[in-house]
Amino acid sequence: MSMDELLLQELYGSQQVQAEQQVKQAQIELVEAVAAQAGVDLNELDDAELAKFAHYVLSDEDEPQYAAQDESLNKLAEADVVGRQMAHSYADELNRIQQGENIRHSAMNKVAHAMQDAADLWQMKIAEGDASAPAESTPPAPLPIRRGSSLRSSSAT
Repeated sequence: MSMDELLLQELYGSQQVQAEQQVKQAQIELVEAVAAQAGVDLNELDDAELAKFAHYVLSDEDEPQYAAQDESLNKLAEADVVGRQMAHSYADELNRIQQGENIRHSAMNKVAHAMQDAADLWQMKIAEGDASAPAESTPPAPLPIRRGSSLRSSSAT
């Protein structure tokens, strides 16, 4: 470096120092402009109030009330998603139970129809005088099949 360049750096600072000074100057102008627009006289503020005001103007932080609202909206959205998932799971489980009941009911109807067909066949054999049919004139009454009953509960009694 030449002597001229060294003297320039000493007098005016390096480019980095100049850039930092420009940023500080722009921040000062911004704080003054916001204060003027808000009707705040910066000369009446003490150092602590001035530092707080400058921090408020220059900070990237949202206002606390807006941050709290964003957080509550996020929680509400999460609760909505969880509630919908629970409702869908509940509906799916009810559908599976209903399908199981329909299958069970269908099987019980098939057994009841088979028993009725056997009783009808027996009556036809008796009416024809078939020798292999029992001597009694009436077949035993079919057992009533109730929805919800099971063979275990009737055999245990």
